[in-house]
Amino acid sequence: MSRSKRLPVFDWIRAVAIITIIFHHLPNYTFNFYDLRNFGIPLDFTIVNELSRYLGLSLFIFTSGYLLNAKKVYFSTWGEVLSFAKHKLIRILPLYYLALVIFSFTEDVRNPIKLLIHALGLQLIFTTQTHSIPIRTLWFVGLITVYYFIFAVVKSSNLDRGFRIYILVLSWAIPLFLNGYFDLTDYRISLYWAIFWFGVLCSEKHLPRLKIWRPLSQVSAALFVAVFVGIDVDFGPLIGSDSTFILKYLLLNIFMLSFVISAYNVCYWLAQRLRFQPGMKFIAYISYCMYLFHRPVWYVMRELLVNQFSIDSPYFILAALIVGGLPLIMALSYGLQVAYDRYFRQHLLAAFKMA
Repeated sequence: MSRSKRLPVFDWIRAVAIITIIFHHLPNYTFNFYDLRNFGIPLDFTIVNELSRYLGLSLFIFTSGYLLNAKKVYFSTWGEVLSFAKHKLIRILPLYYLALVIFSFTEDVRNPIKLLIHALGLQLIFTTQTHSIPIRTLWFVGLITVYYFIFAVVKSSNLDRGFRIYILVLSWAIPLFLNGYFDLTDYRISLYWAIFWFGVLCSEKHLPRLKIWRPLSQVSAALFVAVFVGIDVDFGPLIGSDSTFILKYLLLNIFMLSFVISAYNVCYWLAQRLRFQPGMKFIAYISYCMYLFHRPVWYVMRELLVNQFSIDSPYFILAALIVGGLPLIMALSYGLQVAYDRYFRQHLLAAFKMA
């Protein structure tokens, strides 16, 4: 998207998304600080942390769908599809490969088949108990790669409308079927499907500018509050295939869709009134690298604090990971993103253009 057409609301949305996600992961390296009983306060907000995994990712995925379709492009030839794929994969894969190498050490992943499946971006297509249980956090790249592929196929101008709808339905139903009956694919391909295509639809039809957006926003806000307050389902990290599958799936989608609409409205309001845009733009720019590398930074910091400096206070570790860790994550992410954009990305684009 050109600078003249930049949408500040999505800088805010990306900033909210990445902060939500990294604070969801932070208890893995300290303790459950969402349970305020650990601080002597008789309140437990663990459910907020549990749901934040879906809320943060839903914002990222909605943003991906919206911005991917911002130019409303349709591909008239398979050459154009290939060009689109090259640009998108060059944007995300090299930094992802660096993260994959680092995660192979920090997450102790040594299985070569599992690493190969992840390197090909197929970790959500082939999930088995022996080889490719997706590496935490990095599974998202496999998800967005699948969505990019489906988007490129659906946006082919050679397909009629009925066949596009047919492909869309199959791209949702087949992964769900294969997961439920054969445990072959990852359920998250289907779980976030509606969020991604809702983003595409919002961009295609300019939904936030239409009159229907206001009543839709009011209903969404009410649904979000109702589901959050009345929720009595243990979602866990996986949906699974038990008898509550349909209930969990529907509640999560209602919850995420209503949150995305409400968050869009709040971020749009903030972007119009507050003068934090340079800061939000900065965080949005580094958000992908923050997503990829925040776990390794916190892992190394915790190892140093515990094993090298013999610090065993969970409260001190929490403070260190926030006060010292967040600036370090941001600085590292900025350095990596700038270095890649400045010294590698254009060379890769030129090399693949000549190929």
